[in-house]
Amino acid sequence: MKRTTVLMTAATLLLLLIGTPARAGDRVTLASGVVIDGNIIMEHPSLIVLELPDVGTIRIPRGDIAKIEKNVHQTGGSRVERPRNPEGEKRETHLLRYDDLLPGAEVLLILTGEDHDQWRTSGQRHFCRIEMKSDRRLKVTTNPEAGALGEVWVPRDSIDRIVDVKKFPDLRFMLFDGAQTGAWLRLSTADGSLISGRLEEVTENGKVTLAIPREGKLEKIGVDLGEIRSLQTISRKAPLELDLTSLAKGEPIALQIWGQPDPVIGTFNGMTDGFLDIETHPTGGGEAVTVKVFKDAPITAARRLPVEIRNLYGGVAHGDTITVRTTSEQDGNLVRRAITGNLIDIDFDQVTIQAGAEAEAIPHDRVSAVDIPEKSRLAALRGELDARQVKGVPKVLPGMSESEAKAVLPARHPGLDITFENGRVAKIACRAPWSGSPFNLPIGGSLASASVITELVFDTQIEPKEGGFTTVKSHSLKGLVVTLYVSADGKILGAEITPR
Repeated sequence: MKRTTVLMTAATLLLLLIGTPARAGDRVTLASGVVIDGNIIMEHPSLIVLELPDVGTIRIPRGDIAKIEKNVHQTGGSRVERPRNPEGEKRETHLLRYDDLLPGAEVLLILTGEDHDQWRTSGQRHFCRIEMKSDRRLKVTTNPEAGALGEVWVPRDSIDRIVDVKKFPDLRFMLFDGAQTGAWLRLSTADGSLISGRLEEVTENGKVTLAIPREGKLEKIGVDLGEIRSLQTISRKAPLELDLTSLAKGEPIALQIWGQPDPVIGTFNGMTDGFLDIETHPTGGGEAVTVKVFKDAPITAARRLPVEIRNLYGGVAHGDTITVRTTSEQDGNLVRRAITGNLIDIDFDQVTIQAGAEAEAIPHDRVSAVDIPEKSRLAALRGELDARQVKGVPKVLPGMSESEAKAVLPARHPGLDITFENGRVAKIACRAPWSGSPFNLPIGGSLASASVITELVFDTQIEPKEGGFTTVKSHSLKGLVVTLYVSADGKILGAEITPR
């Protein structure tokens, strides 16, 4: 074990060593009444060196020592006892009562921490000056030397302890009460800076070293203990429910990080050097931004899609052309759709694809399947076919002039109805006994057989719940919609060609 020697005052010992496991054989009682059990390994005219395994060695000035007892006990670990006052009160002598606070007092305010199922935080600790007091709250100036953080009101019921700075002036170390190496903390300094990172060490010259995630790397920085004005720590009680190593590239993820008001929401894009790359998409559009989240950062909550939804989108990535098949109910009918476009985003509520000129957002609970379409069918799926270039094109199409249409129509065409508006064809409808096959879709023939030979793709199917014919639609042609009416046994009863 690497040995670290730290020079500590009575306050340091009182606050950093509580509960530290070690062997012990000697006892040192400080002038303040603090009792420390450890193992003396060296004595010097000006100080002694006390060993506390798993912490290292500490130097205690002789001037702080009231009594040294050797080989007086054999406990299972080192220990620090807090002194009690003669009346037997549990309150330490350096603590103030709320009712005794006066304006102008400079105190270390320790607030109540939070305890959750998965994690807990220490109470925030602030060096501050009391400005005003009521029965229910305090008005304090945090960081009174610089006034960097301004005046705030603190509810009385949120206060755990109030420490008198004058009675216990070396209280900087109290900020680290209970904090262990590797703990995550958030602190403010005299100049108003806010720093969040992992505690690496507290050195004998009062330098605090933190590991700060910055631009995808951990950067170690030093902060002078005397510059710290407030501090709070967080520790995990149980493993994070979400196993970050199981994330699949391209899946949506939301991470709530301690101390940040808004969660990081985006798409997992891999892990680099211990950092999760989360591709976020700004509200209102704009270019995607990659946010790097340290995997050991204080993530208090994580969310991903349920496994059954993740499986739907397995293997697809942003920009891929996909066909999203949906199922929904509308006006008592079962509606099935196949929407093809480029994948824009998958979030916790919906999948968004660029289908044509506009983006379409589809709720996950409507998605029944996601396919990668064949390249040969892409033009039809995207509605890019030119009707005049498709096999089986009828002689008359919507948009044709009335004179042109009548010139090519037979004198009699039972079952074929042409609707004209403003001198042009507005709608074509056909049914038996007409025996044509518009776009190789024979009236009276099987839809299943016709689907094999037609170039059209049918993307919408409306099935009545209580019987009747099924409506099938194709948007494969530029500017046109082809609608088929199909019997229960799959026969094409009729067809319509209309403008979109």
